[in-house]
Amino acid sequence: LRFRSAATSSARHQEESLGAMGRILLAIAIVVRCASPQVLINEVQTEGGGAQPIGGGPSVYPLELRGTPGEAFTGVFVEIGPRGNVGDFDSVSGTFDENGLLFGRVIVRTPASYTIVLMDSFTGAEGTDIDTDDDGVPDDLSTFGTVLDAVGIWYWAGVRLYGTQLGGHDFWGEEPPQIVFRDGADPEKWYGYYEEIDASNLYYYDVIEYAEYWDLDGTICRRTFSTVPRTGHRTPSISTFGEPNPQLLLEGPTISEIQGSGPESPVVGSVVSVTGVVTALRTGGFFLQDLGDCDASTSDGIFVSTEGYAGDGVPPSVGDEVEVVGEVEESSTVTQLSNLASVTVLATGAPLPSPVVLVLDPRADGSAGAADAEFERREGMLVTLIPPYHASYYPAAHGEHNYFRMVYAETSRLADSGEVVVCMCPGGYDDVPGRNDDYPNDPQVPFTQDVYGRFVQFAQTEAPDVAAFAAFESTYFMQSVQGEPSLRVGCILIDDASSSSSPNPVLIGGQFDYADLDGIVRAGNDVVEASGPLHYSSDCWTLDSLTTLETYGVDNTRPSDPPAIGGDLKIVTTNVFNYFLTLGEGGADTQEELDRQTEKLVTALSALDADIYNLVEVENSDSAHAAQALADALNLAIPRRAYVAATAEAGVSFVGDDHVRVDVLYDSAKLTMVGTLAVLEDDDLDPGQYSLPVFNGPSTNRSPLAVTLRGPENYDLTLCVVHLKSKASGSGVNADQGDGQGASSHMRNEGARAVVEWLATNPTGVDTNFVLVAGDFNAYPKEDPIQTFIDADYVSLHDPSDYNVIFDAQIGLIDNSLASPALYGCLESSATWPVNADEADAIDYNLEDRDPNLFDPTSPFRFSDHDPLVVSFDFTQCLRFDVEVGEDGVCTYVDRVLGNTYVCNELADSGNSFDDWLDAISASFGGKTKRRGTIVGVLDDTTPSLLSARPIIHIEGGYIRRRYRFKFKTEDKAQAVLNKLLDLKPYFPRQGICCE
Repeated sequence: LRFRSAATSSARHQEESLGAMGRILLAIAIVVRCASPQVLINEVQTEGGGAQPIGGGPSVYPLELRGTPGEAFTGVFVEIGPRGNVGDFDSVSGTFDENGLLFGRVIVRTPASYTIVLMDSFTGAEGTDIDTDDDGVPDDLSTFGTVLDAVGIWYWAGVRLYGTQLGGHDFWGEEPPQIVFRDGADPEKWYGYYEEIDASNLYYYDVIEYAEYWDLDGTICRRTFSTVPRTGHRTPSISTFGEPNPQLLLEGPTISEIQGSGPESPVVGSVVSVTGVVTALRTGGFFLQDLGDCDASTSDGIFVSTEGYAGDGVPPSVGDEVEVVGEVEESSTVTQLSNLASVTVLATGAPLPSPVVLVLDPRADGSAGAADAEFERREGMLVTLIPPYHASYYPAAHGEHNYFRMVYAETSRLADSGEVVVCMCPGGYDDVPGRNDDYPNDPQVPFTQDVYGRFVQFAQTEAPDVAAFAAFESTYFMQSVQGEPSLRVGCILIDDASSSSSPNPVLIGGQFDYADLDGIVRAGNDVVEASGPLHYSSDCWTLDSLTTLETYGVDNTRPSDPPAIGGDLKIVTTNVFNYFLTLGEGGADTQEELDRQTEKLVTALSALDADIYNLVEVENSDSAHAAQALADALNLAIPRRAYVAATAEAGVSFVGDDHVRVDVLYDSAKLTMVGTLAVLEDDDLDPGQYSLPVFNGPSTNRSPLAVTLRGPENYDLTLCVVHLKSKASGSGVNADQGDGQGASSHMRNEGARAVVEWLATNPTGVDTNFVLVAGDFNAYPKEDPIQTFIDADYVSLHDPSDYNVIFDAQIGLIDNSLASPALYGCLESSATWPVNADEADAIDYNLEDRDPNLFDPTSPFRFSDHDPLVVSFDFTQCLRFDVEVGEDGVCTYVDRVLGNTYVCNELADSGNSFDDWLDAISASFGGKTKRRGTIVGVLDDTTPSLLSARPIIHIEGGYIRRRYRFKFKTEDKAQAVLNKLLDLKPYFPRQGICCE
């Protein structure tokens, strides 16, 4: 028999772990053909060293004989080199002890490959050649007495072993085993024992690729042994010298036989007895793992459910070797042992199996099913998660580019369920100082943002499409138990090893306190590795009871300050996390929680210091005005401000009929509400044009609110705040159409269409071209509702890479700010403030069964689950225009922003010739002397008439939506003074330009 080839061994590395304690037991069953079967070679320390009973060294190989207890023995060990020459020989004599063991040693002079022969006598000498023609067959054994046993150990290619031909056995392989030994109960079975080269190099594939060897049939190479032998190869450790050799336990099935190679166990319902080492504890049970069966398609670990078991042995400790008798069952596709009959602790302090190195590659092989199968065959086993790499593991240390990152992708369920999602994401290093920015071979993975190295929502970048979304899901998502898309390929859930909700304290993987990792367990930050048992929970593949959690760096650092933006008007749109004054009705449950929520909101919103706050998820009640209460709290925090809630100012109690509503807070010291506050209801819609209900009743959009505010420059700005229907549910036309928009897309689009048409009617009674629609659209940028606004000439003010929420471990922009074209021309800047979506829910205001000390009222982080949107405008520079009025009465309007030229409406008094002398011309703006626009072309006082081709008025850099008043003062000696007044009132071209 031979070991697998190097290529097969390397491939097997990618399929299996390093077994118990990083070692692999190779078993080969043979029949020993010896002259005297009563005396056999029982064990050989093939590489010497260590603390052995008879001493040893680098070339001194201890040996152990098996014979009849109490009998005397005298014999000789002879070493045969790889060319058939005797290298060394040494006598052995003594009496077999009570276990039938006797010890000897031999000096191996050719450690590359050698054969050790046990015989009763030897008359040759060093250099004696037993293979004179070098054909690999002994042809001169004249110096040998009776051969009792022989063992050959192969190392280098091109050499020969003689053990099998002398009636014993040869071990062939790329590396020699550290120990070879016979089974303690069945001497006809030999085992070769291997250990990992260097545990510190676990992550360097070029080291571990050759560290695993297997027998050819794979039937008994990793089953559980009664005791585990150890070698003194590199560090002194216990050996089996002086003790009976381990026995292969073949009673009952192995764990891998129970798991089987399919998604379900082939022995469901059977009562079995299995033995293994406890690797981790979990609520309601523990994980058990044995040494395995060398089959890459079956798992060597299993979950043992202790529910209903009141016998001894529970709970065991990690490292206990236990025998479990129980029934095999499938629980939510998880193979486990339950209905236990017994749990018997056989030993304590056993080393844990080395984790399987599990590489989660988001590219996979184009099949989410393949990734699911990869997890299935590791179910219940210890695994170490690492991302795929271009060359080596640590790019900073080895100068290599790390194409992928393993990052915290979602932390919003940490406090509620003790869960975080970790994903392998591409890119993300291009903007990090000190790292090479030019990697042309960086893998291109669809639906990702290399800027952040994060996965993004399908509709963030892709238009709704059934076929494209189906391809997206089938390629990048695995299926849950219910058959629905579950967790993305390249992602895994890390649980706290507890099935209880709202854990306290909050632990990452059940081992690492979040309080010690505050600011690190933030979505977008790197994880180097995570090790623990793999299982299926919460419809996701899960890792918990972590034995390793190591962070590599903080690549998504918490922002120290709000975004710095200029302009003369700042507007913030934010979800306020169900801000209710009425306790227990959807927001805070207690007064203490409400106080904490208010403190957190005030800290965050006062730091933003906006002129206007568009609020989403405010309590809708006539008895408690939550929006005004928040305004009052902000006024205390920022005394120079005088915030009022638009609904309170207008005397409006309810906005729509949902339990939450939208509202607007504005600084009344700077802005004045003009017109009327308007709310869009179903009664305002034409039943023949809409699929009612749209805004009223269950499962509809929340009613939008519109209010017009007048600024210090006398501009009028209409704000419309929306909160469209969520994606959570819908039926009929509102069912999920499978195009990437989720459920109720039709409902959301009906709401968007209604808002567009409603705003065109100036619902507040104020005619203005400055309109901002903002709020929670529950739609990503490429979805129909957003496109409906864009088709109506509204412009999104946010960058395509902006995000403000995380769902299913994917970032996206679900809130938005959409401006009319005129207002868009006034845009100064826009940003999101990433203080919420990336943060764990463990630090929000809630008190349910969590560590209250994690809450910091002076910190803005996690005041909501949506990041706020910030936009600013500069109304002193917005939508500049040029205007010329000719003597023929024609007014020409040039839009500098859009680059279009328009002809104004005919001047109202164009019939007049204005043939009087022009004495002077002046311009005023709203009664103020501050001008918006420079008059660069006028008729001088020597012009006899206005019949020339030159324009009578030329304004360069005008200000939109403002009336320019020109006063013509003429004087004639023969007539009285004549005053002429010309008003030039340019509107945005879509509505026409009026000159009177």
